Amino acid sequence: MTPLRYRLHLAPDPVAGTFAGDLTLDFAIDAGTEAITLDCLDLDIEAAWVDGAPAAWCLDGDKLVVTPQGLLTATANVRVTYAGRLRAQSQKEAPVAPGFDPFAKAPNRRQRLELKAMLADTPAALRGLAAEIAAIRAEVK
Repeated sequence: MTPLRYRLHLAPDPVAGTFAGDLTLDFAIDAGTEAITLDCLDLDIEAAWVDGAPAAWCLDGDKLVVTPQGLLTATANVRVTYAGRLRAQSQKEAPVAPGFDPFAKAPNRRQRLELKAMLADTPAALRGLAAEIAAIRAEVK
């Protein structure tokens, strides 16, 4: 499977210390696939859909396994709704959405940084992103 597009909507509630999320992923399927596994940590999954149809799902450690109603053969659109608790983020951590790290398998560092930059919406996240870019520049020299 090859990720083609990510759409992420986060609705933080700073007063309650929680957030709600809605993640949609588009994939190109290389071969027949019976399930889609996503990185997942400390999230309360509410529902999952594949190509608009409700899909079964289960948590396997820090993985979310989404099982569509049938075999996937060409492309797939996966949507997951979830909730979680906000947590403090150190400047050394990557500025990504809590729970999911769809950037972990980005084809290259530049694409990973571009995707992270789209979600860097706080000063701490921007400082973390700047530190990561500086570290990469230091490696290149």
